[in-house]
Amino acid sequence: MIRNKKEEDYYFHERFGMVPNGWEVKKLGECFDFFPTSSYSREKLTDTGECLYVHYGDIHLRFQEFIDFENEQLPFVTKEMATRFTKLKDGDLIIADASEDYDGVGKAIEVVNLGNQEAIAGLHTLHLRAKDHCFVNGFKGYVLNNEKVRLDILRSATGIKVYSISKGGLKKILLPKPPKPEQEAISSILSKVDKAIKATQSSLKALEKLKLGLTQNLLSGKLKPDGSWRNNDEFYNDEKLGLVPIGWISDRIKNVTNRVTDGEHLSPEFQETGAYILSAEDIKDDGVSFEKATFVRPQDCKKFRNRCNPEFGDVLIVSRGASIGRTCKVNTTVEFCLMGSVILIKPDNEKLHGGFLAQYFKSYQAWIGLQRLSGTTAQQAIYLTHIKKGKNNLSPKY
Repeated sequence: MIRNKKEEDYYFHERFGMVPNGWEVKKLGECFDFFPTSSYSREKLTDTGECLYVHYGDIHLRFQEFIDFENEQLPFVTKEMATRFTKLKDGDLIIADASEDYDGVGKAIEVVNLGNQEAIAGLHTLHLRAKDHCFVNGFKGYVLNNEKVRLDILRSATGIKVYSISKGGLKKILLPKPPKPEQEAISSILSKVDKAIKATQSSLKALEKLKLGLTQNLLSGKLKPDGSWRNNDEFYNDEKLGLVPIGWISDRIKNVTNRVTDGEHLSPEFQETGAYILSAEDIKDDGVSFEKATFVRPQDCKKFRNRCNPEFGDVLIVSRGASIGRTCKVNTTVEFCLMGSVILIKPDNEKLHGGFLAQYFKSYQAWIGLQRLSGTTAQQAIYLTHIKKGKNNLSPKY
């Protein structure tokens, strides 16, 4: 059971602030020794070899508080290249001392499950090892990611385009040091949470894979909604689309929709408040988002909606930009208008279910088609004529 600590459970440290009774505050340099690191670039690394190599780019992109050598694939250097450098041990820290991203500078990871493997810290990293067992293994990766500690590390960073931290500056960073039994307890609790997060992420990946398979099979008609598979004699051959389930129609989008249009192309006069106007970044996989939406005058919104009036159940497709092809079904009755980077499709509800159409445009077949239509130039775009002329398998409404 977790209880709230009272004021008398803390003491005030002049530079660190409130600290739990029984905890110490130490300078990082008092607790860790530093060892030289190598500076081999990616070009000198190999997929096989004798000594593993931890590159600062991998710290930024792949790892959080720990680097688990049992489960991670890392590049190698030769034994000769690693000779001059101190080999990593379980419990050592590797810190990225440079980053183009301010939030990434000083990111620290703890080495775990190294076993009998040899490894060295690489380009733009610092290699630290705890003195006199100041911190227990499994706790160090968390303590350097303490909010106060991270803030102090970021404050010590210098640079404009590339940020860096120095060994001297890092040694002055203050660390909270609980008694070892409490370090072990904290580590145990947080590692259990980490394991739960990883298990949840693995489950989500498995569900995403399942959904992908279901999407392809359901939208191609191979799998029926009742879970049974269609036989070969339950399809007919369309000259453009191939096999189509009997009972489905193969038709152009313009013939099964009431309108295909897009949003406002002229730059509107934005307001602090007013009516919502959504752009490509406001179109999400599960619907529209008003979190970062901008506003126009209500009378302007009304004018824009005369030509393009998104409503609940309509389908939206991003027509250009980084998220080109992203599709969603309008999931709200809130009135809004659209910028020209979004295409609106209003299904003919007598012929086609909007939810089916939205899911179709999320399928691999449709996605490839949309990407092909957008072209291969730097200015990719999906045009209304492409959507209207597009031919698709359309299921009867269930």
